[in-house]
Amino acid sequence: MIGVIPAGGRADRFGGIYKELLPIGEREYLFDRSIRRAIALGADKILVISNAQKIIAHTHFIERHMPDLDITIVARREQDETLWQGMRSALRYHQECVMVLPDTTFTVMQPIPLPCDFAFGTFMTQEPERYSVIGPRNIIQTKQALTGHDAWAAWGCVYWSRKVSAYWQDQEAVLPYASYDHAFQDAIDTFGLRMFDIEDYHDLGSWEHYQDYICRKG
Repeated sequence: MIGVIPAGGRADRFGGIYKELLPIGEREYLFDRSIRRAIALGADKILVISNAQKIIAHTHFIERHMPDLDITIVARREQDETLWQGMRSALRYHQECVMVLPDTTFTVMQPIPLPCDFAFGTFMTQEPERYSVIGPRNIIQTKQALTGHDAWAAWGCVYWSRKVSAYWQDQEAVLPYASYDHAFQDAIDTFGLRMFDIEDYHDLGSWEHYQDYICRKG
């Protein structure tokens, strides 16, 4: 299984600082935390999607902190404007994958419920406006102010099988997906959705949330 770490963002919200390389503990960083979460979920190889500006820093970090792991780093193409485009152009089709976002941290509570074709690792949140949550009839609702529940199941990592990957290839040959939400929703509608629990999920994609996390740990 390939552990996909899409770290090719442009660091706009952090003023050019690579947020995935920020420390979150003694000798621990967001980058290696996300990689180790993918491994805990069953990945035996890691694919880091970087970009032309970050790839030297990412390579140096991995050589220094994680030299014994099977990690491949590729640069996101300049024409890939979205996370989905960068990921799909870097991946070979027909691969089994689990995706972990590089600016998040969480605890793996359950294994991926294999065999299945598509699964979300989910956590409960009272802030649906910050996440992609699973609404009625398994419809993904992304960063919307929702009412009607005390807490919502949000996804924090994603698994897909070789069958889903091949399906996406066929679909994109006709009409490319606009985003990963569209691709994920199509996979759910076609193959169904399984879910497994993750806990203590934190999205540290902004200075505010990163500082809050560090202060709470301290």
